[in-house]
Amino acid sequence: MEKQDIKQFTEIMMGLAENYPGAVLTGNGLKLRVAALKEFSIDQVARAATKLIQTHKYNSMPTLPI
Repeated sequence: MEKQDIKQFTEIMMGLAENYPGAVLTGNGLKLRVAALKEFSIDQVARAATKLIQTHKYNSMPTLPI
């Protein structure tokens, strides 16, 4: 991801969080996710988020393996 992708990334994460009751997004959490996913393009992140919504089985926000 590039610096100009941060707004779209935040929108993706906010939309994803809406599907998980009780999910809380913080600035620090978003920064951590950006760092963890920086090797991927924003398109890859968007596709992964869509796939996660389509296939999720649990009602909690998944953690990122770091």
